[in-house]
Amino acid sequence: MMRLRTVIGMLLCCGMLTGCGTSAAPAAAPAAQPVPLPAGDPVDLSFFRETIPQKEETVPPVSDRYNSQITAKDGTVLAELTGGEWKRTEDGDKYAALLDTVTPDAVVGPDINNTLRLDTVKTDKVSALMAENGFEGCVIACDAKGGADIICNYPADKDYASAPNFNGSTAKILVSTAILDHGAEQLYADPGSYNPGGHVYLNWDGPYAQPVNRTLMNAFQESSNAYFMHAACELLHHKKMGETYDRYFGYNCFGSAALGYYFPADWMQIPQPDWNSILGDDFELGKSAIGLSDQVKITPLYLNAVTGAVAAGGIYELELRAESEPHRLEQTEDLPENIRSDLWKMMYECGQWTSREQFSDMNGYRFHVKTGTADTRYGAHNENYLKRLLITGFVEKESEPVCVITVYCHNGAETGLSSGGLAPLYRQVAAIMLEE
Repeated sequence: MMRLRTVIGMLLCCGMLTGCGTSAAPAAAPAAQPVPLPAGDPVDLSFFRETIPQKEETVPPVSDRYNSQITAKDGTVLAELTGGEWKRTEDGDKYAALLDTVTPDAVVGPDINNTLRLDTVKTDKVSALMAENGFEGCVIACDAKGGADIICNYPADKDYASAPNFNGSTAKILVSTAILDHGAEQLYADPGSYNPGGHVYLNWDGPYAQPVNRTLMNAFQESSNAYFMHAACELLHHKKMGETYDRYFGYNCFGSAALGYYFPADWMQIPQPDWNSILGDDFELGKSAIGLSDQVKITPLYLNAVTGAVAAGGIYELELRAESEPHRLEQTEDLPENIRSDLWKMMYECGQWTSREQFSDMNGYRFHVKTGTADTRYGAHNENYLKRLLITGFVEKESEPVCVITVYCHNGAETGLSSGGLAPLYRQVAAIMLEE
């Protein structure tokens, strides 16, 4: 008996029996036992294996879903969306380069048409004139608030209108605006030549045995290179010219130096040069004053917009789409009336000095123009000669601008126009635009 009690006491003290209060470890909980589910019907999992029937749907071809078109003012179809791609019609082939800039942003969707302001009847007449005279280039005609009625490239597949190029003495419109804007000295003893840093540039009739005393009006109408180069390099400099160009003409107001500058149109972004690319370079600054800088070439479309700003007093976005309303660019200022009035007088006198016959009044309409010529040579030995000819201006009646027209001839050295000039063709274009 004593031995049995001793064994039990030892077990209690070792914690092997419950109720021993001397053990530091808690007692383990009894293991949980699984509870059997009540018997019942088996779960039906067959729906995992069933094939859900799909509703048959016929997807129409892209051309049926998006039967968009691009049409001209009179309803002429110029391009259609076929198989997901824009394809020109036979009529549209006459405007190939222009349509290539329109189609990337054309809106597509069921029954959506893209109607352009483009006047195909007048454009075809202008194209025929260009063909008859054998000149490559472009003609642009807009109202004074940027509405484009004619953008005619010839040949049709060459994009002269929106390609940067030399603009010759038409650049003197911009420089004259800067002279007036900053109150620069307008009297100059013109020697007939000017060296802007590395090369002597002559006036068309220079150099002179004795300097010719010029005013801004005289220098503009006779297109003195020396006068405007001197003004750019010695009176205005880079900063003042850039301020004026930005303020009134939207130059470098859109885009950036890193991504590229542009002038806005409702169908494309018209490329613009970076004005600061010639900062500190008097050679290029001087050449820019006569439209011959290699680094600040501008497009005929932008030149037309600048001319429109002179005509209307403020610059507008270029509009080709029929539904677009005139859009005055808020980033710019209106030309002060005194500057605008002076530019009108200068451009009128320039036309009279250039050709009184071609720029005489037409049924009460008056011409205000600036001519330009850009002579360049190219090739390994400068053996090739290229003469670009330009006239930009506007037609007004009773002090109201009616039409802004820019004519650019790329191959002037190879055509009869190199001797006769663009004036007769410009007058014919104006007559077409004024037709009812």
